[in-house]
Amino acid sequence: YRPQVILVACFPTIFPPALLQLPPRGCLNLHPSLLPAYRGPAPLFWQFRKGERRTGVTLHLMNERPDAGDILLQQPLSLPDGITGPEADALLAQAGGRLMVEALSLLEQDALAPRRQNDSEASYYAWPAEQDFQISIGWSARRAFNFIRGTEEWGCVYEITIEQERFLIQSALSYSTQHELDKPYTLIGRELWMQFSPGVLRAVLAHA
Repeated sequence: YRPQVILVACFPTIFPPALLQLPPRGCLNLHPSLLPAYRGPAPLFWQFRKGERRTGVTLHLMNERPDAGDILLQQPLSLPDGITGPEADALLAQAGGRLMVEALSLLEQDALAPRRQNDSEASYYAWPAEQDFQISIGWSARRAFNFIRGTEEWGCVYEITIEQERFLIQSALSYSTQHELDKPYTLIGRELWMQFSPGVLRAVLAHA
């Protein structure tokens, strides 16, 4: 094969040097964050966990370091409240497809202007572990709601401790910034209402 350019999206393997050097116009990767923030294999998970409302897509040149190559094009996007992981994937994929088409056109014209990433502004997150599904009542209810909604496809339960009581949550129903409970939580069957900082979250407990 003698490709002029190689395009990948969220590819899970780092290319070896021989492959990186094969296409004369470079290897390009589509990454679902605004690099240099959220480098690593699961950027959407961490953006949901950190409560980010602004995300985006980056098309960058690949090198031997994960997600660290020069930036070619970026498209900022907002994450709506309650968006699921698959919905966010689709939103970012549509934007990423447009970036790839634009990049190929600019490559033909030799009009792409790569810019180096600032490593001092970079953040890298590894694959999530079990403890990364823990939730704190010190979060806002909105952040907890969007984290659960955005990562529910992972099939894990979410752990939260309230006044020495440990709860395992399966899914989030809604949140409110206007209401305040008169106690830390209320349990009605499998439905758990929790006071956060600020706001109240309604969630469903996992089956015992």
